[in-house]
Amino acid sequence: MNKDSQQRIDNRQDADITASWMAHADMESALDKCDRILKTLPPVAAPHFEAAITLLAINLNDALQKASTDGKRITFSDNIDAEAKVADVTELISKFRNAACHIFSPLTKVDGGKFRFIVIGGKAIGAISISSWDFGSDFEDDVAIYFGRFRVYLVRHIQRAVDELNSAYPRHRWSDATAP
Repeated sequence: MNKDSQQRIDNRQDADITASWMAHADMESALDKCDRILKTLPPVAAPHFEAAITLLAINLNDALQKASTDGKRITFSDNIDAEAKVADVTELISKFRNAACHIFSPLTKVDGGKFRFIVIGGKAIGAISISSWDFGSDFEDDVAIYFGRFRVYLVRHIQRAVDELNSAYPRHRWSDATAP
């Protein structure tokens, strides 16, 4: 093998190592952000609660999509509305994130109107009705968050997905004293 061929192989191996390290760092960063947001989530009535949930959805979706690519897809489907027409929590969070981040997304439309951001704390089945759609929360101990017709529960979907990702991707944890 000549020197140029060996150099190309070495460069490709270096690129693979760099890509692997960057993918690991991206996952660690996304999960660290999810953990920190969940630990410091403002009250639901706070004006920045929507911003915190949106940032959480962005990072959680990134992590879920990476896990899916890695063959570690998070597949639970408990407490997902049949009307959402999604297979599992990975797909639910993706739709939820897209509805949250794209103001003009058709995912926020409900019977000709728009349904941007609604939070329902505690059990309140059918709290809001729009034509054939009922929006509510089935659980006293959880918070239902809607962007469009996609309901995500804070504990049953978001926290559980983060917990499962943390189990699938063990990593270094910043202690409270050393966290940037």
